[in-house]
Amino acid sequence: MNPTPNPEDKRWIVTCQDAADGTGDLIVPLPADLLKEMGLVEGDTLYIVEAYAGTHKSLVLSKTETIPDRIGTLVEYFNSKEG
Repeated sequence: MNPTPNPEDKRWIVTCQDAADGTGDLIVPLPADLLKEMGLVEGDTLYIVEAYAGTHKSLVLSKTETIPDRIGTLVEYFNSKEG
């Protein structure tokens, strides 16, 4: 796990872990600094939303089920990184 994001693009790299309960579920450990930045505490519900930034499929962690207002912002951000 890389708990220190690149300050320019705010990315964290984590490794999924098997829940080890026979369900096939995965656990995604989130670094403390990410939780703090998102204003999250234990027990909060998070959603993983699939989004495209240019031609790159991304997973977006969100406090809401959908993030329609931010998709355009994300696309612009990632497209600016490609150019």
